[in-house]
Amino acid sequence: MRHIPKMVINDLSENVRHKVREAYYLIGIGFFASFITPFAPYSLFFFLYLLSQLKFIGCFYLYLNESRNNTLLYLVFATLVLDALAHALFHDLLLWTFFFLFVYCIKNKVSLTRKVMAVVVGFFLVFVLQSVKYQYRNIAWTNTSLSTIGQSELFFGMIAERLWSPEKLLETKSNELAITRLNQGWIITRVMNYVPYVRPFAEGETVEAAFSSTLLPRFIVPDKAIVAGGAAKMERFTGIVLQPGTSMNISLLGEGYGNYGKNGGILFMFLIGIVFSLAFRFLLVKSLQNPTYIFWIPFLYLQVVKAETDLATTLNYLVKASIVMFLILYMFRKVLKVEI
Repeated sequence: MRHIPKMVINDLSENVRHKVREAYYLIGIGFFASFITPFAPYSLFFFLYLLSQLKFIGCFYLYLNESRNNTLLYLVFATLVLDALAHALFHDLLLWTFFFLFVYCIKNKVSLTRKVMAVVVGFFLVFVLQSVKYQYRNIAWTNTSLSTIGQSELFFGMIAERLWSPEKLLETKSNELAITRLNQGWIITRVMNYVPYVRPFAEGETVEAAFSSTLLPRFIVPDKAIVAGGAAKMERFTGIVLQPGTSMNISLLGEGYGNYGKNGGILFMFLIGIVFSLAFRFLLVKSLQNPTYIFWIPFLYLQVVKAETDLATTLNYLVKASIVMFLILYMFRKVLKVEI
């Protein structure tokens, strides 16, 4: 098993050499889904969101191809940046940037020293982003008349100000906000101090709801409950009431403890880890037949890799992303007569 990734990477460039058309198809589907999302019914939003992520998978195919279209790669990344600035939400931008760096390292066989340097620079840039995010978000969300160019000038102006004035990065208040937001540990600590002393253990209630919501579609169980999101779980398991527009969650570890306590939480994390690892192993084994399957790992684990997400979010995303992936693979094979 441990030799599979090396074997796949060795065959990857050769396998993707003639898949330019397939890359264009994936990018086209992604752009089309992004374009029609504002006009689609709410029930299709998540499906279209998943389809919109295909443009990044297409970029992986295109980047490793010798006849790649760099202009198209820049266009995809530019839309990712503009979308992040428009919504003042940077999760997808950061994750897909790091995923692309992984592919870059595969193609260019980057040395360990450069990888470490890239990680250090990456953490520094994330810290800078975190220091301006709240200020930018307050302006972007309240000033709805701000144009795309205005948003870009405002954001990059704030970044430049921080870089040219390093002392602002060392401000106590700014650092406290950044460290608090990046540190999931304090939320888990809050859960352990709140449960069961103020609220009792959930005894598996949110876990059962997550599995039933994910595995049983609404047309089979039309009256199934809507699984509570991060705000509801933060209030239930920590007593913290989030302000509108604030995104926080108790994480898998916090949910495991909040339901089953210390020992039960350890077993919960072990079992959930097995579920995620089996899906990962399946992709690695399939990649022996088709090395490009390794490109789909970021697509499936986009929400799973986030530290704060709860079971409902991670499980729901993994299952539905898997369905979309197999649907796309089937449609390409049967309808377009190409193998991706």
